[in-house]
Formats: sequence, structure tokens, C-alpha cells
Amino acid sequence: MPTKGRRPHEKREEGKRKAKDRQQERNYLASLGLKLGQDGRPSEFLNQRRRFLIVCEGKKSEPCYLENLARRWRISANVVLIGAAGDPFNVVKKAEEQGSTEDYDETWALFDRDDFDLARLRNAFQYASTHNIRIAFSNESFELWLLLHLRRQEAAIGRKELIGKLKKQLGEYDKGDPTILDQLYRALPDAYQRANILAKRAQISQHGFEDNPYTGMYKLISALGESVPKVPSLEAEVCFLFPQKVE
Repeated sequence: MPTKGRRPHEKREEGKRKAKDRQQERNYLASLGLKLGQDGRPSEFLNQRRRFLIVCEGKKSEPCYLENLARRWRISANVVLIGAAGDPFNVVKKAEEQGSTEDYDETWALFDRDDFDLARLRNAFQYASTHNIRIAFSNESFELWLLLHLRRQEAAIGRKELIGKLKKQLGEYDKGDPTILDQLYRALPDAYQRANILAKRAQISQHGFEDNPYTGMYKLISALGESVPKVPSLEAEVCFLFPQKVE
């Protein structure tokens, strides 16, 4: 809006808004652990953050969870929703296509076991390995990762039963709930450790895609956690959540 011709009270209001914006920016920078100079600008800088591309098969649950986590940890992550892609191979192919358009440090594909053909699952993993795409695979579904925040799950379980247990634990469960991570966040270390235990069991059994329950989400969460900005508040928080690295 041009300044010429505006009334004095309009100019005063704009000045107040700008001052408020500057103060909010200073508060935000201070919250990152940065030292500010007299001019309000940071006298030190954040380490370069790694950029992630995460392509999800799911329409709601995975993006809601991961976008919330990326904001919380201030990670530069582009969570791409592709919806009804058809099967895991198409998810991986989409990740490869999307990743080739920009420069990402890590590209991930998320998909579930469901009732997809085993041959297509093997093709998805093989294609990912030849195109430097990392996979977070869940058997039977992503909801297993959410449930592991709340309790152990060692017996094989299907999607409907998983959702039923989540509703029982949380009171209600909506796939599109953007606050789902807020409800589970402090239990993230428990989910991490429980998923890691399931993964070790899967390595021993060597059943591959048939291992149920299994979720590779712990690997993605660990990768994201290692890429938080190196400032005291976030670094201490992630060290608390992940006292040990994934073996």
C-alpha cells in the first residue's frame, strides 16, 4: 500500500505492525539459541540443514505426522503426498522422479505391506537401491508405528485391529488429525526402541516382506533427528529422544 495520501493514524498503525513483526522475529531467533547483536540480527548462524524429500503412499496419517515433526524440529523436509499411486513400486518411482527435479540430501519412500503382490514389493526395493532412495516400509501399516508410541506389539496384527487398538488407547483416532504427533511426541523414544526390537527380530527370521509386525519408520525418524539445526534447545531435545544410535 503506497504511503502517499495515507492518514497519520494509518502510518502509525503500520509502524506498530512492523515493530511487532521485528520483535517476533527476534524472539524466534533467540528461541533457536542464537545470540543477537544490538541490531537484533544473529551474531552466529545455524549449520546448514539437510533437505529431505519424503514421498508417502498414505493420504493422511503419514503426512500429518511427518509435517508436524519437520516443523517441530525445524527440518527442511518436503513431504509429498501422491495418494492413490497404485502400489509400492509407483511410490518409489514417484520419489525418483520428484527427487530428480531438485537437489535433496536424502529421498525417502514410505509405503505399507497391505495386500500388495510380493513381486511388486521386491521390484520397489530393488529400484530404490539402484536410485539411492531409502525406504520406510511398514507391515501391515503405518498405524503400527503410531501404536508403538503407546504399547508393545509383538504378535502379527492387521490394519483394522491396529486402528481399533489406537482408538482404544487414544479415545479416538482420525487419520487426518494434524495434532496426532502432539499426543504421542513424548513417547517417541519408546516407539523408536520398540520398532528397533522388531527390526532385529525380522533380521533373524529373514522372512523379509512377510515379517509382521515390522516398521522401518524408526530409521527415517533417526535420520531426521540427526539433521536438526545444531542449536542448544533442539540438539539437547533430540539427544534426549535418541540416546543411542540405530545399530
